[in-house]
Amino acid sequence: MVRCEKRGVRPTLVWSGAMWEPRPGLSHGFGRIGLVVKAPRPDDHYGTFYSKAEVPQEFLAVLAVLAACATRRRSSTPLSCSAS
Repeated sequence: MVRCEKRGVRPTLVWSGAMWEPRPGLSHGFGRIGLVVKAPRPDDHYGTFYSKAEVPQEFLAVLAVLAACATRRRSSTPLSCSAS
C-alpha cells in the first residue's frame, strides 16, 4: 500500500469502473466509464461526487490498435501497428 496523504488530513477517496461489450452497428463495441469521489469537507463530513460517460468510438479504436500490437508482440509476428 502506498500512502499519498499528510498525516492528520483526511484522504480523498476515488472508485472507478469501466465496461465494454460488442455491439452490432458499432465497429469497436460499446464502452462506459464511471467515477465516484468522496472528498473531505471542512465540516468533518465528506462530499460525494459521481460521473459517468460513454467512451467515444475514437478512443475504443485506439485501444483496439494497442491490443492488436500487444497480441502481435506476444506471438513474435513482425510489428507494424498503426491506427487506420
